[in-house]
Order: sequence, then structure tokens, then C-alpha cells
Amino acid sequence: MDQQVLHQLRAELRTEFASTIDNLRGEIQAQSQLISTLQASVSATAANPPSSKRPKSSLPDPEKFSGQAFKYDTWDAAIRAKLAIDGPAIGDSTAQFYYVYLNLASQVQAMVFPQLSSARDSGIHDYNTILDSLRRVYDNPNKEFVTIIQQLTGYTSSTTTTHSNTTTSSNTQQNNDRMDLSALESGDTFDYDTAIASLRTSRD
Repeated sequence: MDQQVLHQLRAELRTEFASTIDNLRGEIQAQSQLISTLQASVSATAANPPSSKRPKSSLPDPEKFSGQAFKYDTWDAAIRAKLAIDGPAIGDSTAQFYYVYLNLASQVQAMVFPQLSSARDSGIHDYNTILDSLRRVYDNPNKEFVTIIQQLTGYTSSTTTTHSNTTTSSNTQQNNDRMDLSALESGDTFDYDTAIASLRTSRD
């Protein structure tokens, strides 16, 4: 009787051990498959790493704006196109803000210094504050008319070089001509007919 019980216990243990071994083999096989899958994934990632670089620029950098009024429209269109297309390549809003600022000549940078100071103080860098400020200065509704007057009268808004034999009255007349056009150049309301007549008379 005792021998039968012993044999039965041995048989049960063998069965239990066999079942345990089968389960372990199954788990080992599953782990091996998982390892193979992970290795394949790692190999694929190494072969095709995700791009962490910024996209390349598509457009050239605009020419730095010197402050000359006749170049404003071209520069404004170029800088806006650059920001619209290559904004991600330039960087975040701060990088784009300073990109616009550094695309200005030093004398123009001085004009938008309030916008630079405000951005530094608030931490909000919006390049449109610079572009809008320059537009208020250079996008003058009287600009084309000023050009016509300059052509008709020989007026020039740039500083003229005076020669040693130039008389004081001539210099005064040139200064008066410049002042006559100041209202037009600032965008204020102006009587165009009166302006032309006045400038022609002053030239006679």
C-alpha cells in the first residue's frame, strides 16, 4: 500500500514538473520572440533615424534694409515671404523676431528700439510689431506724389553737398523746399496743387 502511494506521488510530481517545464519553455519562447521584435525595431531606427535638424531654407536672405524709402516695398515683401516660407528653418518666435531686427541697418534698428525693449520686458517676441512700425513710417499714401513733385521741381530729400561758392540764400532756398515737402513725406493731408505751385514758384 505504501509503495502504491509512493508511485502515485512520483507520477503526480513528474506530471507537475513536466507541466511547469512546458510553461517555462513557452515563456522563454515568447521572450525570445519579443527580443527579436525589439532588435528588429532598433535596427530599423538606426537605419532610418528620425530627423532632428531644422528644415533647410528655401529662399535667400533679403538684403538688409538700409532705410531708403524707395527700397521699402521690395524689402517688406521679401522679408514677409521669407518668414512665411522659411519660418520653421529660422526658429521659434524669438529667433524670427531677431531675424527681422538684424535684417535692418543700424539707423533703422534705432527706429524700432521701442519694440525691441517691449519684447525684452514682456518676453513676447512678435516680429509683426517691427514690421507694423516700419510700415507706419514708410508706407506713406503721399509717397508716389512726392516722387512726382521731386521730378517736376528738381527737389531732393537727400542731403546735398554744398560747394564753396554756394551762396547762403541758395542754401536757404533748398532748405525751404525740403520743408515744403515735409508734410507730404510724413503722410499728412496736403494741398497738392498748392504744393506744386509753391515749389515751382520757389524754383523760378
